[in-house]
Amino acid sequence: MVSAFDARYSTSPEGTLYAQPPAERQFNMAPQKSKGRRIALIVLAVIAGLLLAAYLAGVAVFSSLFYPHTKMVGQDLSMMSVQQVEQLLQQRLDDYSIQVKGQGMDFTLTGRQTGIAQDVASIARKMHDTFSPWAWPAEVFAGHDLSHNLEYSLGDMDTLSTALNSEVEKFNATATAPQDAYVAYNEEAGEYQVMPSVMGNTLNGEAVLEAVAQAVAEFSAAVTLDADVVQQPKVLVNDEGLHATADEANKLISADLALMVGGTEAAHLGKEQLKSWVSLGEDGTVSFDDAALDAWVEAFVENSETVGTERTYTRPDGKKITVSGGDYGWYIHTSNTKDMVREAVKNGTQGQIEPPINRKAAEWNGKGKADWGDSYIDVDITEQHARFYKDGKIIWETDFVSGKDGNETPLGVFYIKTNNGASVLKGYEEDGKTITYEAPVEYWMPFDGNLVGLHDCDWRTEFGGDIYHKNGSRGCINLPTKKAKELHELIWVGLPVITHE
Repeated sequence: MVSAFDARYSTSPEGTLYAQPPAERQFNMAPQKSKGRRIALIVLAVIAGLLLAAYLAGVAVFSSLFYPHTKMVGQDLSMMSVQQVEQLLQQRLDDYSIQVKGQGMDFTLTGRQTGIAQDVASIARKMHDTFSPWAWPAEVFAGHDLSHNLEYSLGDMDTLSTALNSEVEKFNATATAPQDAYVAYNEEAGEYQVMPSVMGNTLNGEAVLEAVAQAVAEFSAAVTLDADVVQQPKVLVNDEGLHATADEANKLISADLALMVGGTEAAHLGKEQLKSWVSLGEDGTVSFDDAALDAWVEAFVENSETVGTERTYTRPDGKKITVSGGDYGWYIHTSNTKDMVREAVKNGTQGQIEPPINRKAAEWNGKGKADWGDSYIDVDITEQHARFYKDGKIIWETDFVSGKDGNETPLGVFYIKTNNGASVLKGYEEDGKTITYEAPVEYWMPFDGNLVGLHDCDWRTEFGGDIYHKNGSRGCINLPTKKAKELHELIWVGLPVITHE
């Protein structure tokens, strides 16, 4: 057996010790190097095994746990299990509430009231599945934010809608609703105008629901309502339909009429009256009350006509007299007047119009006043005396005999129908055919139709006093022949005759 020493040193035959040459030594060292290499490989294999074991252990750990430095909306999920994160999500959902404020509102809804829901198990698993456990050596020291993985739902929003509607209705009960633009008569401007809309502060329930639902879907802790949730007017001042309505209404009140009777304005019809007959529908339609216009015309006619009405005057001698009845005065054609006024209103006529007159008087002074001017025959039944005033002065007068008791002379304001002179007065039975008497006269001046008039009476010798009570006429005014002749020569057809007591 050769030792290491023997490999490096040898003895000569003579017994002398000497060192072997280098080449011989190198040949002897080769087996030693091979052994060292094997040892190194073994060490490396052990280290690799340990690393592999550690890696696989990490894979196993992070297959069920979240990486360190993992957060979700500020909450640390480091090294939590999926089940722990699921519990955390559920607790977060259970604790959720949202404050709603702005536009006069300030209240808080619980998570249950919002109807918010979340599949916590699915989301927890989904968040963990975003990691690959095989990449843990590279990911374990990095930061991770999983907030974007949170998803919420509101179902059909019925729950949230119910809660919000209750709050909105409570608020709106004392709030001011908006007002749409509308058409109205402006007294100062004297016309129909489009009035601007008015903002209120009531809330639009649908807009509130939309704003809060969006905030809940984002899991916000609070939401501030802006002006968009306030109910807006639906119709604004620039609405074309409203302006068309105002124009149409203004046309209906544009007429301005002075209704003239005898040269005097008896009535005025303008916008102040016309506007009361204009109606504006909610749908923008404009209507005019024709019946009210007709009633106004009828009232005008009634207040303007004087035939047969009670009239009061003071005679030049100072006696105040009130008389009614007769056929003298103003008489207006009602139906034709309605047509005239209606057409004038329709056309927006401005100015004077004279209604169709069936009968005229000397002048028009209004209802209840004298309208026969200052030329007339005044027949005073009480005094049994007649006066003829011409231009306000007496130019003729006389005593007379009027109708007896039971055949009284009709009272009222009449006018001379004819002045032809001689005539034969006839009396008839009630049948109107049988003649009961005939009385020829020289001067027949009828005023009540052709039945009652002033005439000469040569069969009487006395006039005036109280003769008429027992020995009066059958209704006519009996005059002395001379006075009858004088009157016949002074009067004219149409001259007013006032018979009164």
